[in-house]
Amino acid sequence: MAWGHTIVMESKEHIFYIGLLVSTVLPLLTYGLSSRLAAGDAGAKKLLVALGLLVLVGGVLLESMGGLISIAAKYSWMAKAGGV
Repeated sequence: MAWGHTIVMESKEHIFYIGLLVSTVLPLLTYGLSSRLAAGDAGAKKLLVALGLLVLVGGVLLESMGGLISIAAKYSWMAKAGGV
């Protein structure tokens, strides 16, 4: 199950760094848009909600990918030991 490391692990690393950038920008953007949010700007609210959902979905995706990598590693160790 080498694909568990080559594809999923590399994808996980890239998604993680994108999540860090978005998570850092989100509070700054919220502060910058505070006057527009107070005025009831629906576009600014939609942008912040979309970015928040992106961080949330990315976190769930990262956890799922971590589980897949763990299962692939255990399966590979079992195969190496002659269990498969």
